[in-house]
Amino acid sequence: MVRYVVWIIRGISLRSLVGLKIKLWAVVFITPIVQLAMLISFTPANLGFMEFSWIGLLDLFNVSAESAIQFSLMQRFLYFVAVVIVLAVFAVVSMIERFALFTSKKLIMY
Repeated sequence: MVRYVVWIIRGISLRSLVGLKIKLWAVVFITPIVQLAMLISFTPANLGFMEFSWIGLLDLFNVSAESAIQFSLMQRFLYFVAVVIVLAVFAVVSMIERFALFTSKKLIMY
């Protein structure tokens, strides 16, 4: 449920920020279908399959091909950026924990 809400917010924000002519209800309706399409993985990270799902489904809602392509590629870019941010946070936390082990004055021996 949280992932669905995040995808909806991302889609609505992307639509508004880029100024695409995509109706709000189209994004809300298509998002769960694209998420279901993500379960069928033919390529690593569903590269291409997710984009074609967005483009094909947006075409059903009379969205121009250019807008659909731009929307789907921006979705992929934001998906990638989110993964990079999460990995960076985990890397920083891991380095802080490792550094804290070496700088602690108490050495615990088991």
